[in-house]
Amino acid sequence: LYKLASSGLCSGVDGQMMTSLMCRPPMPGEDSFELFTNEEYGIFDSLKRKAISLVNGLNEIDGMSCNPSDGAMYAFPKVELPPKA
Repeated sequence: LYKLASSGLCSGVDGQMMTSLMCRPPMPGEDSFELFTNEEYGIFDSLKRKAISLVNGLNEIDGMSCNPSDGAMYAFPKVELPPKA
């Protein structure tokens, strides 16, 4: 019973492969290095564009201002309420 319950705590093969790639990515000269690097930079660039789009959108709203988010997946807008709100 203990062994059966413990097996639910282990990640599947997909999770183990992803963890291995994060900890030990392909090295220059390996077959998958170029593909891995292109995908990594593609994802990073996409996240940067989305963060910039979010901050620009928040800054366009009256009463809100937001500094660019550097290296994070969230933003902290400043909300200025009118005195009689």
